Amino acid sequence: MRIARAGPGVNGLACSPSVVDRTRRGGQARYQGGMKTIVSKRSPLVAAWLLLGCAPELTVPFEEGLGPEIAARGQVADGTFHTVVPPDEPPPDEPPPDEPPPDEPPPDDPVAGCPQVRVVGTGGEVLNVRPDPSTANPVVGALAAGAVVDVIDVVSGQAINGEDTWFEIDDGAISGFVSGAFAECHDPVDEPPPETPPDDSGFDPAVFLLPLACGATRTVTQGNNTSFSHNGGSAYAFDFGLPLNTPMMAMRAGTVAYLNESTQPGDACYDGGGQECANEANYVVIRHSDDTTTLYAHINSATVRVGDQVARGQEVARSGSTGWSTGPHAHVQRQGECGIWWCQSIAMQFGDVGGDHVPDGGQTVTSQNCP
Repeated sequence: MRIARAGPGVNGLACSPSVVDRTRRGGQARYQGGMKTIVSKRSPLVAAWLLLGCAPELTVPFEEGLGPEIAARGQVADGTFHTVVPPDEPPPDEPPPDEPPPDEPPPDDPVAGCPQVRVVGTGGEVLNVRPDPSTANPVVGALAAGAVVDVIDVVSGQAINGEDTWFEIDDGAISGFVSGAFAECHDPVDEPPPETPPDDSGFDPAVFLLPLACGATRTVTQGNNTSFSHNGGSAYAFDFGLPLNTPMMAMRAGTVAYLNESTQPGDACYDGGGQECANEANYVVIRHSDDTTTLYAHINSATVRVGDQVARGQEVARSGSTGWSTGPHAHVQRQGECGIWWCQSIAMQFGDVGGDHVPDGGQTVTSQNCP
C-alpha cells in the first residue's frame, strides 16, 4: 500500500506516524499521547491516521487478506471509518449423545418352560416331597400318582436313577422338592381334558349328584356347618346313614387320585373309634376336570384303583365305619386340590336335591344318580 502525504490532524495535531504506537495489539482501541488510537495487527499506522482526521488525504485501497474488522472494501470518504461487523458464527455442533449400551438379554427362566409338573413313574405309589433337593432329610409331604402341582424353581441336586433335576413345588398345602426322575413338565393348555364317560341321567356333566345308587332313598344324618364334626376343614361335608357295605357312587366323572384301604377287619379303628382314629379311615378321592376333588370316607373297601377314570354314577366304594366314626355311614365332601387326600372342604350342591340343592341334617333324599 502507498501513502500520498501527511496533513493536518484533529485538535491541531499533525498527521504524523510518530504519534502512533506501533505495537501490534490486534486492533485494540486505546489512548496514546492524548489521542485515541487503533492498533491493528496488519496496519497500525493507517488505522491511527484515519482516527486523526487525515482521511481526505489518504487513499486506502482494500488489501486482500485484511479482515472485516480493519476496513470495508472501497475508499474511505469524509473522514468516516466504516467497519464491518462479522456475523455471529453458529455454535459448533454438539457431539451426539452417547448411546446407552444395548439391553442385556434376560436370563433364561427355567420355570417359563415348565410351569407345572405331573407325578409319573411311581407305579401308583405316592411321590415324597423333600425339604431340599436330596433324600438326606425326612419327607415333608407326599403327592399322589398323577398329581399336578405348580413349579417354583428348577434346580440340580442328588441324582435319582441318573436324573439330577429337582423341581421346587408349591401347591398351597405342601412346598418342597421332588425328583425329576418321577415328575415331568406338564402344560395344561397342551393337554386336552380327559373325555367324560357317557351319562344318560339328563343332568349336565358338571352337576354333582347324590353318592347313592340310582333310586336309593336315604337320610342325611349330618349336614354343613354343625357343632359336632362338620366344621373347620369339614364345614361343607355331608353324612348319609348307610348299612355296612352299601354301594357308593361317583358324584361326578373324574379320575381316581388317592385311595386308602389299610384299615382292615380286626384293626382297632375298623369298626370306628374316637378322634385317635382320625387318620385311620379308608377312603377314595376323585379329581375332576375343574381341579376340585370329592372325598368318600369311612369306607370298608374301594372298587376302583388310583388312575382309573370313572363315570358319574359308577360304583367306587362300599360303605363302612373305619376311622373316626360313631357308626356305619358315608362321609362325602367336595375339596380344593391340595396335594393330599384331605383338603379344605368347599360348597357343593346336588342336582337331584330340591330347593337350594343343599340337603340339611335329618332330610330324606332320593338319588337320581343313574348311569
